[in-house]
Amino acid sequence: MDYIFKLRRLTDAVGTQWRDGVKMELYNGRLHQIGGWNVDGGSDNQHWVSDDGGTTWTQLSDGPWGVRHCGGCVVYRNRIWIWCGDNNADLWWYTDADGWNEQVTVLNGLTSREHSTFLFKDGYAYVMMGTTYGNITLKNNNIYRINLRADSDWEWELYSLVSGDMANIDSACLVNFKGYTWFFGGGRLAGETPPYFTNLKIWKSLDLITWELAKAEEPLFNSGIWGDAVANEEYIFYISGSNNVNSLTADNRLMISDDGVNWNVHQEPIQISGRHATAMCIIGRSCIISRGYQKNDCWLLRHIASQYRCDIGILND
Repeated sequence: MDYIFKLRRLTDAVGTQWRDGVKMELYNGRLHQIGGWNVDGGSDNQHWVSDDGGTTWTQLSDGPWGVRHCGGCVVYRNRIWIWCGDNNADLWWYTDADGWNEQVTVLNGLTSREHSTFLFKDGYAYVMMGTTYGNITLKNNNIYRINLRADSDWEWELYSLVSGDMANIDSACLVNFKGYTWFFGGGRLAGETPPYFTNLKIWKSLDLITWELAKAEEPLFNSGIWGDAVANEEYIFYISGSNNVNSLTADNRLMISDDGVNWNVHQEPIQISGRHATAMCIIGRSCIISRGYQKNDCWLLRHIASQYRCDIGILND
């Protein structure tokens, strides 16, 4: 894998307290952080912005939407969109001029769920699997989607069902990369049925209906619950999550892939300390990494240059 990246700490004080499950997007030149969870106060509806790429942060008015963390979020049609997360089955959008507005939708069977996995693709917002809110033993092995290109008739659609080895996997990652949607990480939490495990398999799909097993086992994903991933045209960036039955212990594994199948652990003297449910955002060829369980920081993983390999041998006359 031919790349060189460099980590730089931007700040240790994004907000007043640490938050995990925050969603982060770049919108109109500003970084936005939305929602989150803290052990003292639970989920919230906070909204923070940075005008300098993540070094200094200012808190805006709280959002009018229900408190949430680990939901869906995307910038599309010059709006920030958020959907679902915690006890919410909804859709909101934000602009600098209009603030927050709820887009009333027809649910068509979509219920509030947690530990789901989210995706935006080709104008649609997706929510995949997860457990019914307040009952981690009740699974939702399906995928719903809603068309964000619409101007009327906003309805959630039951798009497909999930079965086989992919079923019952919570808090995983979905990214669009090199023509496919990739599904990896996640697992089942303590107390769930079936019992706790971490998912080591990697799947890919063209349509989120038919899935192909891309790799039967990636040992580096043994801390995959509440891991987080983002992708640009060249790389997938992945921060590992939790790895014990209480889902609280996390390692500091930052991984990069240029094909979705083979992964390298990013290593340099400065390291990101252990966390899960981290906020991540792509800016060009670089990645912003922020917050997560018991963390209130912000980092820049910057693409420095390409790394080329050559073989050195002895030339004989």
